[in-house]
Amino acid sequence: MRRNRCPFALVTLIAFLPAIAASAQRAQVPPPSAPQGNCTHHDPATRPDCPAAIAFLTKFQGALKSNDPDAVASLVHYPLLVTTGGKRRISRTQLLADFDHIFTPTLRVAILSATRDDVWGNVHGFMVARGAIWFDTVIPRNAQTDEKSLAKYPMKLITINPVYP
Repeated sequence: MRRNRCPFALVTLIAFLPAIAASAQRAQVPPPSAPQGNCTHHDPATRPDCPAAIAFLTKFQGALKSNDPDAVASLVHYPLLVTTGGKRRISRTQLLADFDHIFTPTLRVAILSATRDDVWGNVHGFMVARGAIWFDTVIPRNAQTDEKSLAKYPMKLITINPVYP
């Protein structure tokens, strides 16, 4: 006859489980860390055009808050990459036709809740809300640019991604 044996570690865990649970309940959970985009909390990847990115975010939030699809659409570089519900590139006409389906309540809250401290940028552009939107300076293909000439080109929304918790 074969006997089932419970390993010693399992018996020990079961014996101390109430003490572990009580300890976890008493433990202080640290508050979530403050958002730290690299435009206001500089790091080696901080871009020189951060002030323009922060200004763009403010302008974009204003257009979205006023629920003005035309104003939002004017701040977009087309074709806009939308990766919610599958990856696709859309035109201005498509954005306006599907505006409420693209800018869902969840996405709107994520964008409108972002602050200047949330703006983070790298070589791919700037983002807020864990990458829910990406925006960048749109430079013509044949343009000769340096840091000083970047200011003459517009910052535009380039990508919309799903909102992650």
